[in-house]
Amino acid sequence: MKRIIMLLILVVTLLVLARPNFISSIICGKNEGDIFRSSCVDLFNK
Repeated sequence: MKRIIMLLILVVTLLVLARPNFISSIICGKNEGDIFRSSCVDLFNK
């Protein structure tokens, strides 16, 4: 069971490293011009 959890963490980490905007685009939405989204993305990039 622990091995599966470790594998999941590894995959998620690789995804985040490969695409830094991946998580923030899911949480913040995909509207590029949106003021809320840009401030939200800034929080993740700090």
